[in-house]
Amino acid sequence: NTLLLHKTYHRYTVRAKQGTVQGVRDGKGGDAPKSLGSSLRRYNQIALFNDVESLLLQWSDTLAGCSVIFHRTAMYNRHVFDKLKEKVSPGVKSRIRTIPFTTYRPTLKETKRVYGVLTRIAPTSEEEFLSVRAGNELKAAATASQEDGKGNNPVSQTPNPKSIPNSHLKKRPEKESSPSIQETYPSSEQISDVDQDLPWYEEETNVFHQLLTSLKSEDFTNFSELLDETVDVNTPLDNLNTLLHHASQLQNPRFTSLLLQRGADPSLKNMAGKVPYELAKSKDVRDEFRRFMAREPDSWDYVLAKIPSPLTTEMEEEKERKKREKKKAMRAAKNVRNKEKKHAAKEAAKREEESLISQAQELRMRALTPRERCLLAAEVRLVAQSGVRGSLSGSCKNCGTGLDGLVPFERLQFKYCSVTCVKEHREVT
Repeated sequence: NTLLLHKTYHRYTVRAKQGTVQGVRDGKGGDAPKSLGSSLRRYNQIALFNDVESLLLQWSDTLAGCSVIFHRTAMYNRHVFDKLKEKVSPGVKSRIRTIPFTTYRPTLKETKRVYGVLTRIAPTSEEEFLSVRAGNELKAAATASQEDGKGNNPVSQTPNPKSIPNSHLKKRPEKESSPSIQETYPSSEQISDVDQDLPWYEEETNVFHQLLTSLKSEDFTNFSELLDETVDVNTPLDNLNTLLHHASQLQNPRFTSLLLQRGADPSLKNMAGKVPYELAKSKDVRDEFRRFMAREPDSWDYVLAKIPSPLTTEMEEEKERKKREKKKAMRAAKNVRNKEKKHAAKEAAKREEESLISQAQELRMRALTPRERCLLAAEVRLVAQSGVRGSLSGSCKNCGTGLDGLVPFERLQFKYCSVTCVKEHREVT
């Protein structure tokens, strides 16, 4: 139990949220990334391989004295150890094993934890031990009976090293030494002799088995009929879960409300230390617990049940009222925005039309001769000096607007003030 050697390397080889090292990403096909970060990850991956290789060669004497070597290596790094197995020590390949359980980040603390698990014997319950022993005895009896029937077989008596289970060896066992199905497993008559009694609540005739079946199939009518006064709803079942635990875990508010009304205790904990409210993930199921707390404030210890607060009818009505007001305000705001958009669109169209008219008038003024421009200017001065509001140049044939100071649009013998009037009068005539 003494720590002899340890070393930890830190290298940037995996891009954040990518999940694999750069070498695996390059091997997936397609164009390999050419960014500065990908080049740095490739360099670090090669450097990490070289560091591990040199370290194992330095530790070769210590590894040679180990009876068993456990390791946890990703598949894309496995070739480093395959390359060094014979370099470190001859015959070390047969002593290498993979760690047979889940491990976490490779730190010194995690290494100590793994060593403690590998060197510790986990106790089991008496029932489990007897069940496993009975199964092993039946398998041994079946194997012995098969060998007696076949006679002495030297091949089967000599164990084949390749048939020994080893997680790092991917070869199949030889067919001649692999036991048959009849040798490995007992017959149906022998299996029937083993005690395989189901838990009392899983028997088909038991009312709790029927209740759980109705609960999982969401048969509310059958469930309510079976849940009579003789049924103790607080009876612990698998892992100390009650019917209320199952209803909360299945996220069904109707079953939860019925069980609470029939006297189910919301403060009971299962084997994991969870109360039914903690298993309820949906809002509807949690609200059923809160409504029951509001109706029956003194029935149970709601602090132990971890129900935060009651939910009264007034609170729900107030919540619905605020929800309706919020929707109404959102609709009003949407209508205002739509009106503003329409008004802005009309103003933009009006400005565009005025701009087109001014551009057309400017073009027509440029097309006039100097004499026509002088006559038009004199006409404008005459109108301004006389103060007459009438029009000396006539009026628009369509809308009647005076054409003083304007360059009229002409079509046939008619004059207009704008292109719009030209189009409208042409459609009428």
